Amino acid sequence: MSDRKPDDLPPEGEFAVDLDAAAALIKQAFPDIRCLRCGHDSFVLADPPVYTNRLLGEERRIGPIVFFPRPKAVELVCNRCGMTETHALKYLEEADKPIRTKDG
Repeated sequence: MSDRKPDDLPPEGEFAVDLDAAAALIKQAFPDIRCLRCGHDSFVLADPPVYTNRLLGEERRIGPIVFFPRPKAVELVCNRCGMTETHALKYLEEADKPIRTKDG
């Protein structure tokens, strides 16, 4: 475990990301993306990007789950119903594309 303190970390939500590149990455991963709630096909990326959790320290394992400190993420917001969907950039970048949904 790391001895870093919360003051050593950047403020939540503050990191640089190219939103155009993130949008292209999401479109590449999910070419037929639809809102999980209403099925709409139009989204905006929330700005600024966010961190997905507030864990501090080094990678931790609990059974098959690996926890990393504050992974960078982008949030999609549905233009119809406002539902948000969060994507951790590290995993989205590394995934084979396109990513197939359970229905597709």
